[in-house]
Amino acid sequence: MISLSLSFHWSIVFIAMGGSALGKAVLSSGLLDDLDSAIEGPLSGLSLWQVLACFALVVMVVSTL
Repeated sequence: MISLSLSFHWSIVFIAMGGSALGKAVLSSGLLDDLDSAIEGPLSGLSLWQVLACFALVVMVVSTL
């Protein structure tokens, strides 16, 4: 007989739902619009590849701190 064990990794569930709640809070507070305006100005004249390179550089710096 096969026994099915339903054990969840609750820490993953809490992280996922916390991210969802944080995303809704940023959206409803207007912070997302402010960040959009702040990012759109400096990157408006760049090509797609230049924007990609800028974001890749930012991600590399932030992820290695």
